[in-house]
Amino acid sequence: MKKNVDYNPPHTSLFSDLGNPYYILSPPYTETSSGIRALHYLCHALNLMGRDAYMCGRGAGNARIKAPSLTADIAEDHKSRGLVPIAVYPEVFSGNPLNARVVVRYCLNKIGFIFGNDIQAGPNDLYFYYDTSFVIPGDPCDGILSVPVTDVSLFDLPESSQKRSGKYLCLNRYLESDVDFSILPEDISILTRQNPLSLKDLAELFKKIEILYSYEYSHTCNLAVLCGCPVIYMPGGQGYENLKTNELSRKKIGWEFYEDRDNLEINKDGVSEVRRFFIEAENFFWIQLDEFIKKTQEKSGAVAKSTATSNFSWGVPAWLSDRIPSAARILAIQTMLQANPDVGTLGVAVVVPDGTDPHVLADTLDSLAAQHRPVDGIWLIGPQIPPEAVGGMVEAVIGNEPW
Repeated sequence: MKKNVDYNPPHTSLFSDLGNPYYILSPPYTETSSGIRALHYLCHALNLMGRDAYMCGRGAGNARIKAPSLTADIAEDHKSRGLVPIAVYPEVFSGNPLNARVVVRYCLNKIGFIFGNDIQAGPNDLYFYYDTSFVIPGDPCDGILSVPVTDVSLFDLPESSQKRSGKYLCLNRYLESDVDFSILPEDISILTRQNPLSLKDLAELFKKIEILYSYEYSHTCNLAVLCGCPVIYMPGGQGYENLKTNELSRKKIGWEFYEDRDNLEINKDGVSEVRRFFIEAENFFWIQLDEFIKKTQEKSGAVAKSTATSNFSWGVPAWLSDRIPSAARILAIQTMLQANPDVGTLGVAVVVPDGTDPHVLADTLDSLAAQHRPVDGIWLIGPQIPPEAVGGMVEAVIGNEPW
């Protein structure tokens, strides 16, 4: 990454053409996933740059982010004006669910790393990657787009010099059942996706605790270092290759491998360097975004001029209509809830067949926790329920039936 880049976004005329719109497919906004935040902040940044960008399915749910939901009416308006939407899919989605003529594969990790899925890309799809380390040799690459997700004003060194106390283990996709607790402190506490903290609470925690252990290289570890909390990476974890290729992590500022933990140190100068890295990364992002806009608008402009327009089958309204209640149904639901505030609680039963991948189950629980309609209870039904999946509102119902 280029250093000391000072970038000012170009002046946008009141009469500038918005260009072709962006439809970004993503799960609902959540503070617990840096990848999901990156997708919503990409939408936010495109709109700040005078473009027309939308989230598909559901908006950001954050008043500070300009990431509106795409509606069927908006999509139909774009179609009536002959616009060519640019669909942006993270690598966890396969195929072309929006049936778009211009598709961007935005790889927030190595393709297939999280779900093992084949993205089933089209021959003319564009590929942008969050980091160079996610590019698989031989795969196409049209650019790097590292959307900033770190608010350095929130994650900072504590104002007081109070002695730190507390040891934490951060578990993201690594299973608690696979943790070797024999080499960890007896009084260790655990951070999990099942009991997430808000970014504000996470910052307060990292300003107080003395050390964070992790089996995975994740953005959460960088946030800890920004707050002056050192990180130890445990043996047998995931993502170590990123520690060797990432420009920031190669310097080993505020972190160390478990076997070299005696060499671990962190100081204000080191934290300041990490902070500068994130600030410079945000400056450089606007240059990357300019290139992203240029390539995607050129692609969609060329498609708009092609003869393929008359053969295009619009996929967005159908995709949305399958997922959004009609106006009459929404009104009926709201009327019922207002008239009966004490009813309408939502409980969810999840059948867990024998041999279910624990990571897939964890993703399902994350999705349920992020719903706009609060879930009052979740019951996992199956012959063997992973212990780490149970807790809080999640209960296990063990059965001997062949689920």
